[in-house]
Amino acid sequence: MTLAIPGNVIPSFTELIIELSLLFARDETENANLKATDLLKTRLEAEAAALFYEDGRGQFRFCLAGADFPISLPESRWKECIEPLGDNEAVTRFGPWSIPGFDREIAYWIAIRLYSAEGSIGFILLGRSDEAWPEHSERILPVVSRMIESIADIRIRKARAERQALLTEERFQSLFEASPDMIYTADAQDRFTSINKAGLRLLGIAFPTDILGQKVETVLADPECRPHLVERALMHGDSAVNELILRHGPGESPLFCLESLTIIRRADGSVREFQGIVKDITQRMLYEQELQRSNLEMVELTTRLRETQTHMVQQEKLASIGQLAAGVAHEINNPLGFLKSNQATLIRYLARLKEAWSEFSRASPEESDRVDGKYRIRELFEELDSISEESEEGFNRIIRIVNGLRSFSRIDQTESFEEFDVEKGLDNTLTVAWNEIKYVAEVKKNYGGIPPVMAHGNEINQVFLNVLVNAAQAIASQNRKEKGLITVTTSQPPHPAGTEEFVRIAIEDDGPGIPEGVRKRIFEPFFTTKAPGEGTGLGLNISYNIVVKQHGGALRAESPAQGGTRFVIELPLHTPEELPSPAQS
Repeated sequence: MTLAIPGNVIPSFTELIIELSLLFARDETENANLKATDLLKTRLEAEAAALFYEDGRGQFRFCLAGADFPISLPESRWKECIEPLGDNEAVTRFGPWSIPGFDREIAYWIAIRLYSAEGSIGFILLGRSDEAWPEHSERILPVVSRMIESIADIRIRKARAERQALLTEERFQSLFEASPDMIYTADAQDRFTSINKAGLRLLGIAFPTDILGQKVETVLADPECRPHLVERALMHGDSAVNELILRHGPGESPLFCLESLTIIRRADGSVREFQGIVKDITQRMLYEQELQRSNLEMVELTTRLRETQTHMVQQEKLASIGQLAAGVAHEINNPLGFLKSNQATLIRYLARLKEAWSEFSRASPEESDRVDGKYRIRELFEELDSISEESEEGFNRIIRIVNGLRSFSRIDQTESFEEFDVEKGLDNTLTVAWNEIKYVAEVKKNYGGIPPVMAHGNEINQVFLNVLVNAAQAIASQNRKEKGLITVTTSQPPHPAGTEEFVRIAIEDDGPGIPEGVRKRIFEPFFTTKAPGEGTGLGLNISYNIVVKQHGGALRAESPAQGGTRFVIELPLHTPEELPSPAQS
């Protein structure tokens, strides 16, 4: 751009531009406006120089050459100053005029409006009394105004940016202090550089000075975990959520917390600081633990309820079977009584017939031989003797079965423990289970003549029945041609002094055996290896409860070296109520 400026003026104008540039480069404050006003007055040979402007905070200001500081103006006063100047964007000439508030009137004035990116912001005013302003002033003043406008734009943007930064800082500071969670920063060496009030409360610390400068790891219940938490953040893009436990003052319980850790880096990639937000989740953890404990208790209660219900059903079934067995035994006993009586009568009559035949044979041998040859009397007597013996054996067998049913069911048993003959109970149970056993196995009994025990006999019989039927089914599952073997052994092992006497019943089969992994679970409720619909998985669980929990005994499964399975049942001689207490033993 070429300016029509006289040659003798150009050096002075050039110096003015340079001096203004240096002035605003060195000083970005409002004091530079005062110096710029003085410089304009001197270089442009003005009698008065003034600068009206709107600063970055939206306040109206006024600088006068020779003054010591800018003057703040209310909006009404500002309007009084600019009304005579109109709204012309070009250089304006006017006068005579005096700056409002100053008495001295000056004849010749020249002015130019100042603009920012957002509109008009003020004026440059120059006045002289001796002569009018030359034409080249109208070319110099726009250049000066553009420089001042640029500086003003920069100041406005900077001031607004500072206000925004201050507002943002205040907001973050408010958020920092008002947050209910612990917020902290730490330097590259992981030492605390700031912490909010919530963090101090969480750590049980009174003043920030008590923690600033210390390592973050010092507030952790396990300081050695801090490097791992930082390493985890490094592996996940400089940000990670970690679970940690904080210390909370001397004698206080540790706090379970959740930390959001962020790593801030410099331009060269090195760590500048760590920023962390720590939320106390102790109550939530306690609630979850309490809920989990309640759930476990509920599951346990539900399991007990199911076991109790199942046990009651089994007891009802057993009682029903007992009543049925007792009813059947009673119904059989009635005809059995007169059949047995008739059998005895027939045997007596047969004896009398045999005696009569003997007398007839002695009296008339020839005639008896003829009758015997025709009717085979002697052979009939022999067959009748054999039939009588077989009938007697059959009646006795029926009587044993009926007695076994009555003894097995024990429907007349009271709730209290009674004396129970274990070996007789085994015999009765074998009688009941014989139909399940006789086709697949032989039974070998090794009874040791053990003393009776105090027990609920029907429940112990139920245990025997469960074990014997399981043994028979295990052998049957092999589908072998020959029968298997079930061995029932009773004994009374020696016991150390001061311990309870007990008897041992071992029921062993030569079936396929039970794998170790399955053997550990066979007493669990509802656990079964049978196909669906073939077993409930409750027999051995109920047996365990009867022997262990109700009778204070022991029930276990073993795998003999020769194969198969051995169930060992141990019963104390006395009732659980009679056992010595821990204080007595």
